[in-house]
Amino acid sequence: MAGQLEGSDQFAGQDGALPNLGGRIAVVTGAGSGIGRQTALNLAKAGAKVFAADRLADSCSEIGSAFPGQVFPLACDVASLSGTQAAMDAVWQSEERLDILVNCAGVYSMQAMMDIADLEFDRVMSINLKGLFFVSQTAARYMIAAGNGGVIVNIASAAGRRPSIGSLVYSASKAGVISMTQGMAQELGTHRIRVNAIAPGAVETPMWDAVKVAYGEGHDASAPTVEGSLLAVTPLGRLARTQDCAGAILFLCSDQSGFVTGQTLNVDGGMYFN
Repeated sequence: MAGQLEGSDQFAGQDGALPNLGGRIAVVTGAGSGIGRQTALNLAKAGAKVFAADRLADSCSEIGSAFPGQVFPLACDVASLSGTQAAMDAVWQSEERLDILVNCAGVYSMQAMMDIADLEFDRVMSINLKGLFFVSQTAARYMIAAGNGGVIVNIASAAGRRPSIGSLVYSASKAGVISMTQGMAQELGTHRIRVNAIAPGAVETPMWDAVKVAYGEGHDASAPTVEGSLLAVTPLGRLARTQDCAGAILFLCSDQSGFVTGQTLNVDGGMYFN
């Protein structure tokens, strides 16, 4: 039944093998769509028990139906500290361990610097940075309590490497994710908790569709599109797909990356080399 869900078989090595995550407990925020959804699928296919967390838990019901008894929708709004705590507490009370956290929940903002209001600034930072931090803090407490080590993977962005016009707050939030990943790795390493991130370029998701519309507003129709401009500086010549990102995340969650921590892996087709 799992193979019938679109995208559920998109990560495998050349021999078709997946890392073995059997017996591990994972939480994926933002699992209702995009990278989060594909990540939840990959972790489940690799054998992990997955709590697919999203602000709207019903958006994860399809994944739960495809992996009955293995994937469980979980209501979690990372912008609400009390709600986040309650969600993570529920996982701990159910399993008494936590091995993997993937922070995929995030929002995009497209506004010129002089148009950004405090409410929009706070919205982006509260989800992309503050929410990520407190979910990770709670998860780390439970990982430490269980004593089995653990893995945290964050979603940064190529925009966190270098901002573009109109993405100032979003880019700052993702630069913060890169820095926070490094700081978490330093502090949690003594507990055998590895913390890494990926920095995707443009990914074929509904969020990217909204970005293209936002960039197109007020621009000359004869000017290069934002997608065309990105493809021109991407050696592999295409946008990222959700399975590109989720495959990298699965590697960082597995023992195959057991001596990797504090790193932000570019998943951008060669757009950046740092």
